[in-house]
Amino acid sequence: MKPLPLLSPVETSILFRKLFHNAEKTSMLVLDLKGNILDVNNGFLKTFGYSRNFLIGRNFSLLFTEEDKLKQLPENELDEAINTGSANDENYIINGDGLPRWVHGESILIEESGTQYIIKIVHDTHTQKLLERELEVKNKEQEKTIRDRNLFIHTSSHDLKAPLANITGLVNSIKESHDRPKDLELIIKMLDHSVERLKSKLDELAVFAKGQEEITEVEFKKELNEVLLDLKEEIKGSEAEIISDFSKAPSINFSRKNLKSILQNLISNSVKFRSPYRKPKVVVNTEKTEDGYVVLRVWDNGLGIKEEDLDKIFNMYYRLNPGIPGTGVGMAIVKRMVGNAGGKIELESTFGEGSTFRIFLPVHRGF
Repeated sequence: MKPLPLLSPVETSILFRKLFHNAEKTSMLVLDLKGNILDVNNGFLKTFGYSRNFLIGRNFSLLFTEEDKLKQLPENELDEAINTGSANDENYIINGDGLPRWVHGESILIEESGTQYIIKIVHDTHTQKLLERELEVKNKEQEKTIRDRNLFIHTSSHDLKAPLANITGLVNSIKESHDRPKDLELIIKMLDHSVERLKSKLDELAVFAKGQEEITEVEFKKELNEVLLDLKEEIKGSEAEIISDFSKAPSINFSRKNLKSILQNLISNSVKFRSPYRKPKVVVNTEKTEDGYVVLRVWDNGLGIKEEDLDKIFNMYYRLNPGIPGTGVGMAIVKRMVGNAGGKIELESTFGEGSTFRIFLPVHRGF
């Protein structure tokens, strides 16, 4: 290597000269106060794939990405080193092959024979950065898995209550109809059907638990009918009127289990939080938007929600009315399901008059 004795301070110190030239893992540049490269060691040339002749005399800003140049990182680094004596940075350096590589650098101001220079020491951290990012991605995936499992537990518990309540109601009817054979025969058939529906629900949950739940085309009317059967006892006891119209958007590509859970929670709440002053009425319909959503709208004429409670109802375990039986997890489940699918929820409510939920579900292309 041929040093530049008039421009570089490297050759004026035996110790520094040996350190500079012999270092293979530590990359070093000698700069003037304008950032021009006066000298470069073998460690830098080997690590970043440059030739000495290419670098000497050029400004060190050529090593920065265009984005960092627009941010004036090279100028800021020089100014800080000159004003404070040193500057640390963590950014990309452009390799000799034109690809960016993560580095940590320190620029140190020195003075030799009355002339000031900047020694830039560069450590290659690219592999470490890639590992950190990979670990970050894995941690986020693990966190999502934990959240999904927690959601599964809450969903399983919540979704099984309606069919179990239906079976319980039928069992009670059997006890009351033991002396009426015709009624008993009909109830037993209904009970068999309810048991089969419960088995189907368990199968759905088993598939979800194994991570095999797929997005398929599901019909709103069909899923609503399934939900109404599960909620039969609740609806019968409240004498609620359920009106539906899916003509504007009859189907969607979505998780069947999740759609049923969303419908079940919304309709069950509409029936549960009904007004004692009028017959319960629930209207369910759908429509498509121009920005790629299918909107599931559920309107009711129930108790309504106070303005200060509108956001709280989506909190886990929050119960709007402690006097009405419930666990406080239903709407939190709905919010997570919709959010995980890339959707959103809008809620309008007038206390004492009723509520309207609009569930924006993204339209999945490719079906």
